[in-house]
Amino acid sequence: METIINFMPEKDPELICKQVKYFIDKGGEIFLGFSEGRLAHIARLCHYPGVIEKNSLEIHPPVKIKEDEVYIGLCQTSGEFRGKNIYPCVLQYLVKYTLSGNIKRCFGSTSPSNTASIRGIHKAGFKLVSTKWKFSVFGKLFNRTWSSSDV
Repeated sequence: METIINFMPEKDPELICKQVKYFIDKGGEIFLGFSEGRLAHIARLCHYPGVIEKNSLEIHPPVKIKEDEVYIGLCQTSGEFRGKNIYPCVLQYLVKYTLSGNIKRCFGSTSPSNTASIRGIHKAGFKLVSTKWKFSVFGKLFNRTWSSSDV
């Protein structure tokens, strides 16, 4: 846990511990990628069946996941290791890892403005299959949850 806390020094360590515990209790897995003996990347793999629920400790967007799917989410690369192809390597590893079991589909999401993430996702062999927009009217958010069944 200390390694993850040190990776995100700008965040509250107590909150990180609670989020990690919540995530693992829900069946998620955390993958740590090291380079030169230092933590270079963190990736989270969600196995939640159903819709990822709204919870103050939840760090992923509302996504509907089937039992034979995983959602790769909230991947973070340390600034000193960006641009060194670590993210695509981690994504490729996660795909091999999940498809060796009973998982039939891996998917993830990113913001359309996150060009570095999009580049890494394409390098890993993923393709864009859908763009989903959410919108707000008078402070109420619509079209929040998405599902791989929609694509």
